[in-house]
Amino acid sequence: MQLLIDFGNTRIKWALLQAGELHSGDEAIYTEAELAPLFESWWADLPAPTRVLCASVADQTCFARLEQWCLQRWQLPVARLQAVSRQQGVTNAYADAHTLGSDRWAALIGAHRLTDRHAGIIDCGSAITIDLLRPDGLHQGGYIVPGLWMMQRCLLERTGRINTAPALSNDLAPGDSSASCISHGALRSVTALLDRLMVDLQSQYDPRLQWLLTGGDAPHIQAHLREPGRLVPDLVLQGLACVAQE
Repeated sequence: MQLLIDFGNTRIKWALLQAGELHSGDEAIYTEAELAPLFESWWADLPAPTRVLCASVADQTCFARLEQWCLQRWQLPVARLQAVSRQQGVTNAYADAHTLGSDRWAALIGAHRLTDRHAGIIDCGSAITIDLLRPDGLHQGGYIVPGLWMMQRCLLERTGRINTAPALSNDLAPGDSSASCISHGALRSVTALLDRLMVDLQSQYDPRLQWLLTGGDAPHIQAHLREPGRLVPDLVLQGLACVAQE
């Protein structure tokens, strides 16, 4: 049994890989102080895994908390996925391969296993990443833009006279307060960008391009897209499962 972990900037998700089958675990939004109790509640009663494999873009201090817990509980180091030039049939577009985020790399590998069509992977986390993948596994690069929360936080941090907190909105209509103007504007910005990007990239690459959405905010954003694509909440974990079975 292997423990697979998708460790994002604000959210952590895990699953177990046993006999080639991926068994969903749990997920949570976290702060650094909450990590050790969270790990204890999730894994204290698990039998020791043979391996812990993690795709992490988390702060190094947070990742160290995971390493410490696994060493103390199971005497196991955490194997940290790193993007390489080629793996599992996927060829990295980056000239400096290891600088591609490990979450994006795992998602590309998961997408290549999931579909034989030209794919667009949209990961809706703290940042929103968009990656293009050819049917033959050639990564064609992508985009990184602020996610819903990051966009609002950046605006609020730089405008001292707007006294409100970031919020998740379901409304694309013009806001009637500073708070609603910001939250509606963030959602409008993200969905407008993705709608335009989908049209442009399908025209450029393949009209049948399959869009795969993942990440914590994906269900919320998907509901407002003209072409909703396919929601794959565990895409990063699916990619990790492919790597874990090498």
